[in-house]
Amino acid sequence: MQLKITTYGTADGAVVVHLAGEISLDEGPNLQDTLAQALEPVLRCLIVDMAEVFFCDSAGLNALLNTRTATTTAGVDLVLTGVGERITRLFWATGTAEVFTVIATVQEALDRPGDGSTP
Repeated sequence: MQLKITTYGTADGAVVVHLAGEISLDEGPNLQDTLAQALEPVLRCLIVDMAEVFFCDSAGLNALLNTRTATTTAGVDLVLTGVGERITRLFWATGTAEVFTVIATVQEALDRPGDGSTP
């Protein structure tokens, strides 16, 4: 299943990138470009909603790690939401679980106080 990406901004300076489908080698560069573009208008946090992602390989992980580096440099929070069991296992297997802030839902991520520093 091809990856579908939807992006929208919120009034308080957050940008939400909703992903649906699978993040594979073919989709990794597109995801990387989309996340980089989504970061440009962000003032508070970049939320990547993965609730409808059922597969993620190293290309997807690489895009997320590159985005994590970019958000850290920009002083913006990166929050992943809706991360399922398969992707959680990928994070643990690759030693990257501690790198990401994971929150259950987009709404919970939006409700967090955002000061540009990731906990």
